[in-house]
Amino acid sequence: MAHTTYHVELKISNPKLGYGILRIRKTKNKVKSYVSLKEKVNIADWNFETNKLKLKKGNSNEVDRIENLILSTIARLKQEDQNTSEVKVITDKKQHSFMAFFTKDIAHLEKTNYSTFRQKTKVYNRIMDFLETKGKTDLLIGEISKVFVFEFERFLSLTIKQNTYKKYISTFRTAYNELRDSDEYEDLEMRDPFRAFENKTTDTQEKSLSIEQFNSLVKYSFDKRNPLYLTKAYFVFSVYAGGIRVSDLMTLRWNTFSNDGFSFYQFKTKHWHYVNISFLMTDILFDFMPEYEAKIKALNEKAYYYDEIKNTIIHFDNSEDFVIFYTQELIIRYTDKDGVCDMDKVKSDLVKFRDSLVEEPKTKPEEITYRLNFEDTPKSKSETKPSSEKSRSQEVIKEEMLEDRLDLINQYAKEYGNNFIFPLLKNNDFKKIDFNREQLNLGKTLTDKMSYASTLYNSDLKKLQKEVFENELDFPLTSHIARHTTTTILLQRKESLYTIQRILGHKSIKITEKYVSGFQHLNLIREASIS
Repeated sequence: MAHTTYHVELKISNPKLGYGILRIRKTKNKVKSYVSLKEKVNIADWNFETNKLKLKKGNSNEVDRIENLILSTIARLKQEDQNTSEVKVITDKKQHSFMAFFTKDIAHLEKTNYSTFRQKTKVYNRIMDFLETKGKTDLLIGEISKVFVFEFERFLSLTIKQNTYKKYISTFRTAYNELRDSDEYEDLEMRDPFRAFENKTTDTQEKSLSIEQFNSLVKYSFDKRNPLYLTKAYFVFSVYAGGIRVSDLMTLRWNTFSNDGFSFYQFKTKHWHYVNISFLMTDILFDFMPEYEAKIKALNEKAYYYDEIKNTIIHFDNSEDFVIFYTQELIIRYTDKDGVCDMDKVKSDLVKFRDSLVEEPKTKPEEITYRLNFEDTPKSKSETKPSSEKSRSQEVIKEEMLEDRLDLINQYAKEYGNNFIFPLLKNNDFKKIDFNREQLNLGKTLTDKMSYASTLYNSDLKKLQKEVFENELDFPLTSHIARHTTTTILLQRKESLYTIQRILGHKSIKITEKYVSGFQHLNLIREASIS
């Protein structure tokens, strides 16, 4: 025999209103339904532990009235339930409860696919809210019609943005199709009530930082003790790394690093993706390698020699090969058995060597800015072609510096491979989880922890926005703005759609075409050809 329970609760739709509506929650075979008592009760007057009206001086009559209303309603529901149980079994499958099927489907997902479980639970609750406005507690299969879908969509549109409620209707449709495809209902002959539903979301103008705004963020300096220092590092790295999603940023481990980049399954799409590491990205990664602080310091000091080489090359083009060779010899000469180099001696000898050469007219050394390839401002073919042996040597120096940094990161990755790169999640909480698996179910606890970490990060981004941009932006700075910013930079560089697809990690070119359509307002799409 089915077990049925009845509980009174105060439904609070909007806490700011200061009151809620009393209703009875009926649970039968783990299926919940609600009956509104249509009684407003102030939140402050309700005892949420006992689910009763608080007894105050002068309100005893009101307390008794509410209590009697609750008891009489429960008694009526029990009588209706008893009368229903005496009726013969319904053979018309269209009279079966859709919500009962939906409940079983959701219960199964809780252990197998928690993210889908959460999405379907949201839709289930929205349907129940809609049924309550009609004074109903259940939805029969035969009641799902074009009219019902239309009215439900209109109900959702009152409180939810269009693209969100379109997804809700799409989830509702999926659940309905799963019912029709099940063994029990495969012989059910019904027209598709969703056939007239337009599932296309509206094209929105995607918000993004301009290149100038992004550069101003990069240049903005924070003390390392300021929490926003890390927040900025996460966001800037996301842009440099091809706009990786926050779910990938959080779950990226050192063991995904190999040679010169990261290789991982994207958390959202389960599609394999590769991100090349640039010079600027190594700067950020170094901040998250505290155990290698001394080695990083030594490597950064070595970079000083490259600057000396660069300046010498600029002044004395004819001597550049010898200067590079001589500097490398000095580094070897003044490095002790522990691998520590006396940099002052190297610098002194190098300066003496420079001063011993015949003076030539000196021009101001050109600044070398190491930037991710797709981040650079577009240049013409004549500009990108090396103009002299000097520029080629500078490229060699830059490559040598990057190789040294990548070697150090490879060493660190082998030693601390199981740790997350960025401390958005706790290593111990996820130590048994391999995110590079195509089939992955985290379960409720870990999914909630990821959701909380994402919420916290986005909250910090609002603080970062206020600090760096004040009132300059007309949109909130979120983790996904990094992906939009990457797209904007790629489009302004006139990269092909195939290049954009590869960098963003889309499965197909069609997804990329649809994605970049949201940037039409930037007048950039026509620049991105598929040639």
